[in-house]
Amino acid sequence: MTEKYRSKGLVVLAVNIVETQDDLVRPFLNEHHYTFTAFKGNPDIRQAYAITGAPTEYVIDRQGRVVAKVRLNSDDRERQFEKLVESLLQ
Repeated sequence: MTEKYRSKGLVVLAVNIVETQDDLVRPFLNEHHYTFTAFKGNPDIRQAYAITGAPTEYVIDRQGRVVAKVRLNSDDRERQFEKLVESLLQ
């Protein structure tokens, strides 16, 4: 989805909030051919976004508002996210 919508303004960022998994992030991204940016989070980020578990995905619109929060175990997560992203990029 990152490549498909990049030209329309989609930006994808990954924030790792699980300190014990820092060494696993880059190999995971490489293995799955993800091209988005990943960086290390901190307790302030966890608190600001009310993160209670990982992984969790957020969609933030161009005005900086959180418009969706989805845990990755949702069955149709990818379809839901693509539909939401399409509506926001129009």
